[in-house]
Amino acid sequence: MKKLLCLFISAIMVVSIFASFPLSSSAASKKVSLKKSSITLRISKKKGRTVYGSANIIVKKIKGVSVKKITYKSSDKKIAKVSSKGKVKAKKAGRAKITATVTYKYKKRTRVKSLTFKVTVKDVRAKTAKPTYPTSPTEPTEEINAKALNKVPEQKENIENFSNKEFLEKLSKFSNKLYAMSAKDEANNYTMSPVSVYMAVSLLYSIGDEGVKSDIKELTGMVDSDFANTKELFRYLTKKHESFNQTFSQLRLTNSIWLNEGLETNPEVLNMLANDYYCNAYETTFSSNNHQANEDIRKFIKQQTNGLINQSFNIPSSTLFALINTLYFKDVWDLERDRLRTETRAFTTPSGTKQHEFILGEYVDGQVQETDLCYYFYTKTSMGYKAKFILPKSGHTLKECMTSEHLDKINRDTEFNVYDKDSKKHLTRCIFPSFKVDSSTKLKEIFADNNLLTNTFSLYYSPLVTQPLQVSDIKHKVIVDVSKTGIEGAAVTIIISKAGTAYEPDEKVYHDFVIDKNFGFIITDKSDVVLFEGQITDPS
Repeated sequence: MKKLLCLFISAIMVVSIFASFPLSSSAASKKVSLKKSSITLRISKKKGRTVYGSANIIVKKIKGVSVKKITYKSSDKKIAKVSSKGKVKAKKAGRAKITATVTYKYKKRTRVKSLTFKVTVKDVRAKTAKPTYPTSPTEPTEEINAKALNKVPEQKENIENFSNKEFLEKLSKFSNKLYAMSAKDEANNYTMSPVSVYMAVSLLYSIGDEGVKSDIKELTGMVDSDFANTKELFRYLTKKHESFNQTFSQLRLTNSIWLNEGLETNPEVLNMLANDYYCNAYETTFSSNNHQANEDIRKFIKQQTNGLINQSFNIPSSTLFALINTLYFKDVWDLERDRLRTETRAFTTPSGTKQHEFILGEYVDGQVQETDLCYYFYTKTSMGYKAKFILPKSGHTLKECMTSEHLDKINRDTEFNVYDKDSKKHLTRCIFPSFKVDSSTKLKEIFADNNLLTNTFSLYYSPLVTQPLQVSDIKHKVIVDVSKTGIEGAAVTIIISKAGTAYEPDEKVYHDFVIDKNFGFIITDKSDVVLFEGQITDPS
């Protein structure tokens, strides 16, 4: 009995000793914790100002626990700084740990617990916008430091035919008027892209005041309702080609607006540009880092033109925004053959006769047509694009043939007299020199010389921004390469705004149309939308 009593007393003493100890660390940790154990803070840019993300460290309130004191310490103050009240503020990109040392009272005993708060800081000011650029497999994508500001809708519908013939006729007249003005004093090889210029001035029309709209209507010969066709034209020129074999044939058209960082803009206008003109908006550094802005635009244009146009356009630091259209076109003569046959022939240049490579085109339906000034005919690519050749008659000059009125007449001709009165079907092939032409056009000077866009070059207002504006320059660059494999061409137009002060006949007849001296050319799509116009005086 005495032995049992001793054991009982010993047990009571052991329990008393353990009861007098503080709670174990595991028990204490259950009583003190943070609402969040980690967070990601961002350093961003808003309305031209840098915004540093911040957050508060919060200790959970638990019944029976009384927090007496908390001290905070950051493992790296250069990344995340913490105040005496537990407010964490981002400083630069990286990771840091905040240690919160909590002094608290539980069951009348004071205890201390260290809690860890993990902070990740991301700097999204320099986050690279990576729009999906359609690039050739051989053309690597270069990194572009520009922030995307809007989202262009996906083109879902396929437009096989453009139905507004009246609009197409006006567009053709504008194309030929523009070419005639631009090539007026050109004595050598020259080319331009009227449809690229049209797309760029349409963007300006959409964000301009009444003075700008009046200028552009005078330039294009269109009325307000005509510009509603621009979206359909864009979709017609691009979407309908998605089934093409991109290795051989493609037509790529892009619209974009590049805004100086910190420029306050109307988001509704940016959405309108995206939805009505498929125009991407990007923020860049014209004023703070002009070299970087020009580099980003160079890379963008290079990607959009498959590397064909690769140069800086030296857009000045005073630029508030730049409207940019790019056009890239490629097609082969024949999908079944690698290239057309060629032979060496004589070509008459202003300085004499030279031997040159001539391409022997395929026979197509029709006969060579003529006006009082010239002969003209066409050849076709595999997807139906036309290259029309204009050969001056003896005694007439190429300049006479390439006037606006004369080009209108040629571009309207789609018949080419395939059948004659005896039901004979005529087929003709073009035998033409290979050539590559590279031109830059000072459109601002040309428009000024013709008293066009006077309001636009002086002062205008836009719903896009609050301050008055002035178009300071319009840059235009085009390259066209016609070879024995096919046609490849690229164009860019940049508008810069700154702050302003049947049956088979029995018999076929074959003809050759030899283009062996200076000639003009027009490259159109199936509906005769003019992609490129030019002249060649020396193909070498």
